[in-house]
Amino acid sequence: MVHLPLLFIVSAVRIWLFFVQHQFEDTYRAGGEEWDYATAVLQGSSFYKLPKVLQWFTGNIGFHHIHHLSPKIPNYQLEA
Repeated sequence: MVHLPLLFIVSAVRIWLFFVQHQFEDTYRAGGEEWDYATAVLQGSSFYKLPKVLQWFTGNIGFHHIHHLSPKIPNYQLEA
């Protein structure tokens, strides 16, 4: 019975973090010929400076822009 509320809370936090990473003021938006991959990667998601414990619990989500630049980098190597 404890697992279900905990799962709900963790899921809500993950959804919120994902949303906040991509929805912020001055985010990069372009289409057609104006769109540039590198600019979209670096300006289309944000950077979170989290404490080390939260970095670990979130899988280094603060470095999400690097994940967009190179998705093959594992989350434990994003900070490096």
